[in-house]
Amino acid sequence: MKFKIEKIIEAKDGRVFTVSRGDLLPSNLPQQAIDDLVAQGMDQEEAENLKTKGVSIRIMRAKHLETDVVVSPATEDLINQIRDKK
Repeated sequence: MKFKIEKIIEAKDGRVFTVSRGDLLPSNLPQQAIDDLVAQGMDQEEAENLKTKGVSIRIMRAKHLETDVVVSPATEDLINQIRDKK
């Protein structure tokens, strides 16, 4: 799964975190959810064929963004674009 950085968070104490998101593969519903749908009137086969689509969020410390490391102008522009999304 590929994660796409959504935002960069800078804490007051200087720590930097990245928040990224990735889509999970569709999967079947848990049996309890299927049973609940059938109890509410949905067809058994239809309930069993439903798929979920999930999203995974990941927050990671980005120590490399906390230092004055020299980066290429293209990388710096990308970092600034993500930071400006706040």
